[in-house]
Amino acid sequence: MRPYLLALDIGSTIAKFVQISKRRRQQQFGIANSGTISLPPDAIVDGEVLQPASTATTIKTAFQKQRISTRQTAVAISSSRLILRRLDLPPLPLTQLKQLMTWELERYTPYSAQETNFALIPLEQNSKHHTVLLAAIPKSIVNPLLSTLKLANLRPLIIEPRVVALYRYIQYCYSLHEDDIIILNLETCSTDILIVSQGQPVVARTVSFNNNKFHAREILLDEIHRSLDFVQAHNNMDLRLPCFCAGTEANNKRLLHSLETNLGVVIKTVKNNSFPDIDSNLYATSIGLGLGWWGGETPCKQLGY
Repeated sequence: MRPYLLALDIGSTIAKFVQISKRRRQQQFGIANSGTISLPPDAIVDGEVLQPASTATTIKTAFQKQRISTRQTAVAISSSRLILRRLDLPPLPLTQLKQLMTWELERYTPYSAQETNFALIPLEQNSKHHTVLLAAIPKSIVNPLLSTLKLANLRPLIIEPRVVALYRYIQYCYSLHEDDIIILNLETCSTDILIVSQGQPVVARTVSFNNNKFHAREILLDEIHRSLDFVQAHNNMDLRLPCFCAGTEANNKRLLHSLETNLGVVIKTVKNNSFPDIDSNLYATSIGLGLGWWGGETPCKQLGY
């Protein structure tokens, strides 16, 4: 199998990667390599790369040591300044809606179109409206990330919200197409929250923390409670939802117990059962494989399943 795509998730302290390979002349995919890379201290804060040169050197050196030469890259992005919002827009083609959003972005976000990278992810369309997920993030976060990738000799094909990639992976692997669920990507310095109603994303946000773990837990519980209250006020949802947890803190039993007790949810830890040769503690493959199904397309639809 030849290298096909590198899925990369750059966090505050580590970068996770999955190298996806493809058989020649066949639509069969597999995982060639995966792992984590420790990043320089304070190089990334709340999704913003503050030290592009040192971060790029660290990533490039790690890939060279592992003989990873794949340049085509799908990249996850996450920040408290990333806005994900479900919108019911006029029943127009996506290209026209994006042109419309250029003029109306400030109605839905605190950002102007000139200072923002944004995209519309289609969810549903009928004669009355076109339902989309709006993803918007300041260029001040995206541009340093692009510089980092360029310095690392990588060619980004797509940049996608981390929690959207995770959602796609969970939805596919667990056959959750019309379900109500909560998805949490639990990292050391932040957590991505996504609430899904009837198979469609409704509320998404990223919560950043300081080093006080107790304070961080209280903030996280409060943010999830607020999101659930909002969604349940506008949707007919089960009060005891399954909650899928991934990320480096998904092994924290005390945190998971606190989430289950205080939120009344049923905790389900995302596993890499399809790939027993990969350390499930890394939780890299869920984001990586979700990135592999980028943009709602399925170039990796036969990936190991």
